[in-house]
Amino acid sequence: MNRPTSLQATYLFVLPWEPYHVGGVSNVVNNLARVMAVHGSFAPRIAVNQLGPARTSGTDNWFGFEFSLLASPSGVGLLKACIKAPLSLWRTARMLRTHNVQVINFHYPGFAPLGVTLLKRLGLYRGKLLLSYHGTDVAPPRGAIERLVQRLMLSSADRLVACSNSLARRMTSDFGIPPQRVAVIFNGVDESVFGGETDHGTSPQLLVPRWFIVNVGSFIPRKNHMLLIEAFSMLAPRYPELHLCIAGADGEERSAVEAAIASRSLTSRVRIYLDLDQKDVATLLSKAAVCVQPSLAESFPLAVLEAAASGTPIVASDIPGHDELIHGERTGLLFPLGNAAKCAAAIASVLEDPGSATERATAQKERVHQRFTLLSCMRHYEQLACEP
Repeated sequence: MNRPTSLQATYLFVLPWEPYHVGGVSNVVNNLARVMAVHGSFAPRIAVNQLGPARTSGTDNWFGFEFSLLASPSGVGLLKACIKAPLSLWRTARMLRTHNVQVINFHYPGFAPLGVTLLKRLGLYRGKLLLSYHGTDVAPPRGAIERLVQRLMLSSADRLVACSNSLARRMTSDFGIPPQRVAVIFNGVDESVFGGETDHGTSPQLLVPRWFIVNVGSFIPRKNHMLLIEAFSMLAPRYPELHLCIAGADGEERSAVEAAIASRSLTSRVRIYLDLDQKDVATLLSKAAVCVQPSLAESFPLAVLEAAASGTPIVASDIPGHDELIHGERTGLLFPLGNAAKCAAAIASVLEDPGSATERATAQKERVHQRFTLLSCMRHYEQLACEP
C-alpha cells in the first residue's frame, strides 16, 4: 500500500499495536486493508498509535503516529492533556491533511480517538470518524473523567461498530447509548487462505499427527483450555490414536495448560504450536477431524469462522458469539458452558458419525461464503464511510 496521491481519499485504520502482532484483530485490519486496496473506493493505510515521533515501517504497510492525548483518565492526566493539546492537535491535523484522510477508523479505540474527536468539534477535520470494538475493549466508564471523555468521543463518532449482535447489545448497555448508534459488521474470513481447497504445504514447525482435534486460541484464561484438556482426557482411552493440537499466541495460561497436560500423562498426545501464521493455522484446520472452541466468552470468534470456511466440523461452547455462527445442530454442535463431559460427548459424536459432521460442516461453509467474506465486511465499512 503506497502513499496515496493528493487526489485519492484515504481510509486510515488505526491499531494500538503493530499490525504484524499475532491476533485476530490484527488479521482483521490487515485483511480489510488488503481487500480495500484491490476492490475498494478508498486508498487504505494502517497507522499504529504509539509514543514518539511518526515513523514508517520498512515495507511501508503502516506508519506510527502518536494519537493519544489523554494518558490516563485522571485529574493529572487531564491537566497534562490540556498542556499537550495544542501541539498534538496541530500534528494530528497536519498528518490527516498530508495523507488526505477522509475516514479514520480506530480499532480497540481506548482513549486514542480523543484528539481526532476534538479536531472534529473544532471543524478542523471534516472526514468520518468510526470506532470499532471487538469485545474486551468494551466496559462501562470508571469515574467522572472517564465518563466525560468517553461520552465526548462516542457522541462525536459518526458511527460505532460492533463485530456481533451480542457485542452491540453490550455496547448499548455499558456505554449508555441508543442501539441505532451501533452498526453490526461481522468480521470476514480470507477464503483464499481458509477455503480448504489450497494446499499450503507443511512448514518445518508444523508436523501434525495423522488423526487429531484442534483448538485455536491465545493462551489466556478466557479461552478455557483447561476444560479442553479435561474433555480430551475423557476421550483419550477410547480413541488411542487421537491427538489434540492447540495453536495460539503465547500467554499467561500456557504453563498451567502444559502442567495440566503432564498431570494427566497426555504429553505424547498433545501438541502445542505458538504464534503460527495464517497459512499454518489454515493447514491445521483443514487437516483436523474437528475444531473445538470451549471459550468462556467471545464476541465474534475468528477461529470458529476460519474453521467453518475450512470445512472443518465445529464443537463450541454455547455462549453469545458462538451461537451467532452455529445454529442448532445444522451447522455445528454446541455444548453447555463449562461442562467437560458434554464437550467430550459432542466431540465423540463427530468422530463416530463423520457423515453427519461433514453435512453440518458443508452447510456452515456455504453460510460463511454467503455472509462472512472479507469483501462483504469491507463493503459494509465503506457503506458507513459514505453515509451522509
